[in-house]
Amino acid sequence: MIFSVIINNHNYGAYLGEAIESVLEQTCPAAEVIVVDDGSTDDSRDVMARFGDKIMPVFQAHMGQVTALNAGWQNSHGDILCLLDADDVFLPDKLASIQELFRSGLPMELPILCSHFLRIVNKDKSETGKTLPDQFKNIHLESLTQGGGPQLISTPEQAAEFVRKYSVPPFLGAPTSGLFFNRSFAGKMFPLPSIPGIRCGADGLIVRGGLLCAEAYCYPVALGLYRDHGRNIWFSSTRGNTRKMRMDFTFLNPWYDAFLQQTNPGVKTDYSSSIDAMWLHINREDLPRLAAMPLKFLRRGLYQRNILGALYSLWSLLRIGTSLLLRKNATKTPS
Repeated sequence: MIFSVIINNHNYGAYLGEAIESVLEQTCPAAEVIVVDDGSTDDSRDVMARFGDKIMPVFQAHMGQVTALNAGWQNSHGDILCLLDADDVFLPDKLASIQELFRSGLPMELPILCSHFLRIVNKDKSETGKTLPDQFKNIHLESLTQGGGPQLISTPEQAAEFVRKYSVPPFLGAPTSGLFFNRSFAGKMFPLPSIPGIRCGADGLIVRGGLLCAEAYCYPVALGLYRDHGRNIWFSSTRGNTRKMRMDFTFLNPWYDAFLQQTNPGVKTDYSSSIDAMWLHINREDLPRLAAMPLKFLRRGLYQRNILGALYSLWSLLRIGTSLLLRKNATKTPS
C-alpha cells in the first residue's frame, strides 16, 4: 500500500517544518511527501529546502488551496492520498492506522472517502480539550460514537435522497487535515473546480462532492492535531462570508449535479432556494449557539461583509425557527 501525503502551504513557514516532520516520522512511512507552496512570501521555501529530497516540492503562484491540492494530486502516484494543511500535524501512527483500516475491510477497489477526528491545539500545540468535528454524523444526521472501527456515513444513493429533500449536499466529514481517500476516489473528484478569488474551502468540495459519488466513512479516532493560531483562513474576519456567497450561489450547482447524474438522474442541487433547507435538522438545543452568530460577526467590526454576515445569520435563524415550529405542528396528534 503506497501513501502519498499532500501538504498545502501559504505563508505558514513558522509551522511548515513541524507539518513535514510529522509526516516523515510516521511509523508507516509515506512513499511521497508532496509539499505545494502556494506563492508564499515568507521563509517557506527555506524551510522546504532543509528537507532536501525527502519531500517533493511544488511551487505555484498564489491561487489558493484548491489549485494547490490539484497540483499535489497531479504529482501523486499513491494508492492512498492524505491531505495536510501546513499549520496542522499528523500523529505518529496515522498512516499505520489507515493502512490497517483498508486491510481490515475498507474496499480499495471502490471509491472511498474517509474522515477522522482532529484534536484542536493552541499555537504552541497545547491541548484545548476540543475536537474537529465536534461529533460525526451519518446521512440520517444521527451522531456516531467515538472509537471503534470505520463507520459508514453515507452511500451516493442516500446522499442523493438528502439532496432531493434538502436541495444541498451535507458536510459530513472533517477539515482538510482529517481527510484521506483512495486513488479511485481521487480519479472521480479531481481536479477540483477552481474559482479565482476563493482561497480556501477545498474540504467542503471534497466532502460534499464525495458524498454524492462515493461511499463515505468516518474513523472516529483523532489521528492529527488542528492548530488554532488566530490566523486560520476559515475563521478570518471576512473571507468565510465571501466564500459562501460566491461558491454556493454562483458556481457549484452544476459541478455537484454532474455527480448526482451518475446515480440519480433528475436530482439537482439548488443552493439559492435552500436557505432553510440546510437547517431543517437543527434541534432546539442548538439555538443558543446559533443565536450568538450575528453578534460574532458584528464583534469583528462594522464592515460591509460582517454586517451582511450578521443579517444573513438573522435571516437563517428566522427560517430555523419557522422550520422548528412547522415540525412541532406536524408531529402534533389531532385531537
